[in-house]
Amino acid sequence: MATVPNLPAVSEEEYLRTDYEPNCEYLDGVLVPKPFPDRIHSRLQLLLGSYLLSIEQAYGLSTTLEIHTRIRPGRWRVPDIAVVRSGWKDRYPDVDAAPLFTIEIVSKDEPWSELRGKVTDHLSMGIGTVIVSDPHTRTVLVATQSQSLREIDPPLVVRVLIPGKDSLSIDFDHLFSQI
Repeated sequence: MATVPNLPAVSEEEYLRTDYEPNCEYLDGVLVPKPFPDRIHSRLQLLLGSYLLSIEQAYGLSTTLEIHTRIRPGRWRVPDIAVVRSGWKDRYPDVDAAPLFTIEIVSKDEPWSELRGKVTDHLSMGIGTVIVSDPHTRTVLVATQSQSLREIDPPLVVRVLIPGKDSLSIDFDHLFSQI
């Protein structure tokens, strides 16, 4: 499994004003390139984004793709999908306005240790639910503030609690069938 080496250290200010290709996360002064997505990853991200966009109004949500998210000073992640409350106006989510839930889509050569680090960071900033979806193996894992990361059994339907609303259901079996 090939990994991309970390890039040289840069300041947080430089990170935020620079466009990196491929996109990078900023982890305590070090740029860490995000894995390069393949067709399967991109297709699932599109399907998830389309589904979430279609239900935004009913649930009072706003769906974002690849948005820089401040975990804490000096630490930024870029979740594949972050869902925030509608009306959210800040430039970036942070601990004061954390997303309700995030979805990380596994890239083919992405190490699980890196995914676990993302889940830990997302939960540490107050994100209620973190979903990790692997379109290559068609598996889904979920972590919440009260439950550690665990693989869900079929049917692959994730229910996310939305404050003041019914729980939102994401049917990964259906989404995987469309890849």
